[in-house]
Amino acid sequence: MKKILVICLIYLSISLAQEDCNSSCICNPGSNVCASCVQPDVSTMDQNNKSCQCNDGYYVSSISPFQCSQSIAGPSNTPTTPIDPCQVAIGTLTGNILVQTSCFMDVDPVSDSHTVISQFNLQFDSHSAMDDSCKAKYYAIPYYLPSGKNPKVDKFIPLDQPHWQVLSDKWGGVQMSWSLTEAYNYANSIDSTSDPNQFNHIIMLQMNIMVNGKVYRHHHYDVIVYTDRNEVQTFNVDVDIQRTQDCTGSCVIVADLDVAGYICADQSCSVQKVADSNGNFDYTVGDTFYAKIWFKDATFTKHLTLNRLYYMNQSGLVSDQTKLASSQWDNQSLIVTLPLVQPSPSNQIQVQMLIDPNSRLRSLQASSSSSTSQSSTNAVSQSFQFSVQGGQQVQTSTTYSASLLFGVLNLLALILLV
Repeated sequence: MKKILVICLIYLSISLAQEDCNSSCICNPGSNVCASCVQPDVSTMDQNNKSCQCNDGYYVSSISPFQCSQSIAGPSNTPTTPIDPCQVAIGTLTGNILVQTSCFMDVDPVSDSHTVISQFNLQFDSHSAMDDSCKAKYYAIPYYLPSGKNPKVDKFIPLDQPHWQVLSDKWGGVQMSWSLTEAYNYANSIDSTSDPNQFNHIIMLQMNIMVNGKVYRHHHYDVIVYTDRNEVQTFNVDVDIQRTQDCTGSCVIVADLDVAGYICADQSCSVQKVADSNGNFDYTVGDTFYAKIWFKDATFTKHLTLNRLYYMNQSGLVSDQTKLASSQWDNQSLIVTLPLVQPSPSNQIQVQMLIDPNSRLRSLQASSSSSTSQSSTNAVSQSFQFSVQGGQQVQTSTTYSASLLFGVLNLLALILLV
């Protein structure tokens, strides 16, 4: 029976060293850096000199060609023409929406048939905040590039309807599927090695992110089916820049979701700590916090090491408690230990870690460590929330210290009087 091994790497984003000039800009030849805005009177260049945004009182009425139209006029601030209340948010924030892609292999246990599945949906964060009614207007239509075509020259064509369906539980969600044979047929190219039993089938996809029949953004990514004799692996590679992340040059960004973790019940970290009825994790000053963090992709065996540990209390004050913390790698996960020294009903810890710099797929932008270079530094982070109450033993110690100080002062007074 044919043996199938599936590895799916998700949430990867590769920024291209060369990107087309934004339609809102006028760029110098061969550059993607804005020199000026197409509509300088009604738009302003962003701080990264990558695109222009419509000024207050205007909204993006066309992406290509780029055009800003007036949304209000006159002292009464009444619309000149009725517009969709979502239009301004959609026109200005679509570029900031994060895209989430994933892939996996589905195997039928009865027929042993294999299906390559790729999922696509939109993620809205603080940089692309909008009402749910506006989010619901987004939808995506998949396109693919046929075999032998060049993505820089040739056009993508619509993916056949039997191979995709809408995911109703996700914003702009689409699921694409191919049998293993169909995946080979839809591949744009095949990369082979010196070993005739090893080759990659690369499916190039373009997702048209749309609202009301109008394309607001194209997103490209590849699904790679790697075959090695009787083993098949699928990799999901995102080839668009995620605009809310500061990635310059060629790099791969790994989101926080590439690692997972839980708060430990004790020092062994073999069991997860149980939350109370309100879902809270309660501690007392003097207790020790233990957490366990590991790679979600179990096939990725690089080590995690503690880089920084930041502590934020209920007031929003952030302190670097790296020197208080300790960590240990147990061949599968990182165990982090932190003594709790201050009470606060709501706390958040952010653990920033470095990955073994020899990783080829996960080269990230520079971390806070000055000893590592931008091209080789790997960094991920994981957060935990809990509360710390003031302990009785701390209060007793404080009272004893105050009493001792008061006694010393009395003794000094007696000596002076004598």
